[in-house]
Amino acid sequence: MATPTEHKNHPSMVSVSMEEDISTETAPWKPLRQEYLVMLTISILSLMVALDATILVPVLPALATALHGTSSDAFWAGTSYLLTSAVFQPFIAALSDTFGRQQLLLLSVLFFSAGALICALANDFTLLFVGRSIQGIGGGGIITLGQVIFSDIIPLRQRPKYFSFVLGAWAIGTIIGPVIGGAFVQKLNWRWIFYLNFPFCVAGLIMIPLFVKINTTVKASLKQKIQRVDWLGSFLFIGSTTSVYNNMPNMILPNIGGPQYNRNMGVLISYLL
Repeated sequence: MATPTEHKNHPSMVSVSMEEDISTETAPWKPLRQEYLVMLTISILSLMVALDATILVPVLPALATALHGTSSDAFWAGTSYLLTSAVFQPFIAALSDTFGRQQLLLLSVLFFSAGALICALANDFTLLFVGRSIQGIGGGGIITLGQVIFSDIIPLRQRPKYFSFVLGAWAIGTIIGPVIGGAFVQKLNWRWIFYLNFPFCVAGLIMIPLFVKINTTVKASLKQKIQRVDWLGSFLFIGSTTSVYNNMPNMILPNIGGPQYNRNMGVLISYLL
């Protein structure tokens, strides 16, 4: 049996154990291979969305000429995408809590793909607006779900470090988007700015089921999940936000609304209500 003197001459096992616990707690979190693959998937999709948001800018004059539209039509070709992208983001994020991150991300990529296909085949601005709006819903879903998934897999302290991958993809897409758009409209055709999305969409549809395996789905039947969603509140939110976004420039700068509404503030206020 060990004497008190022997205990004094040797390190305490309790102290060694406490030191190991402290070193374990202070060890920095590092992503595993699975987390890196999820980050890669989201970065590729974010690059696609950033490209699509900026590639249209140099193409608008050629687009208006080809589809026999006005400058207002060309303006809404870009704005319709940004509008639906913004107003649907909270709704899609809320749906992912009930139906799952992977499922909603896949659905968003499908919306984006369908919208790109409609735009590529459009022969008038009406069909182009429909395609851009659908594409915006998908793009908004990709943006918000990318952020939500990062919050699911990466600790708060480490998020700024690893979210830089997505921000880097956004920066690249934002910078090269107008350059690629200008090159396409000069060398090829304006429809190629939408064809460019399809390789990214195919990659996303393959990578999401393989790598984005996050189990946040509520355990309930499909009927119960549908009943959990606040459909009325979501409809009112999307409708009211769309009206505000659509008419706020006219309220702030009435001259913008002059040719279209003859500066009728009653019409503008009715949209807000």
